Amino acid sequence: MLLQEGYQQINRTNNFYKLNNDFYMVVYLQRKSDGSLYFFNVGIHPMFLFDSTNDVIEEVDCALRTRIGMLSVVESERKENLSKLLNDLHQFSTHYSNYKSIFISHNPNDLTSEDKILNEFSITQVNLCKLYVEYYDFLNNKDTALLFVNYGLSIAPKLAVIPKKFFKEYIRLYTQFENE
Repeated sequence: MLLQEGYQQINRTNNFYKLNNDFYMVVYLQRKSDGSLYFFNVGIHPMFLFDSTNDVIEEVDCALRTRIGMLSVVESERKENLSKLLNDLHQFSTHYSNYKSIFISHNPNDLTSEDKILNEFSITQVNLCKLYVEYYDFLNNKDTALLFVNYGLSIAPKLAVIPKKFFKEYIRLYTQFENE
């Protein structure tokens, strides 16, 4: 079914991917432990973060992840839900096909708990802030990236060592770049 939608299977797993404009989109069909359902987990990963040394990435490695539905293995339920799931997947992939559908803010103070992306995807406010830093850095807009860096440092929990290290390293590189 996903192959007919233009997805390619990743190494005989339940992960399927396709390039969707600015994003790499992955669908993972996660089988419920009792075998009665498959969950449709979707991951999107910005192309500017794609590591070309890896051929593909799986849904679990995507920057933004969510679940769009489930499919029963019972044949009668399957036919009804399959077309709805494929339609939902198509709408989702159409909506999140370019950077402007995700990166809508120029101000880190807009990344509140009510932010649509925070509610739609499995991502923390700190990690979304980090993603914004990488996006604005990709656009070579270092000043806006630095706004998100400082905001990220201000909201990162004390135990969030990895994000803090990322933000501090960005500041170090930014100031080094400024002094050259």
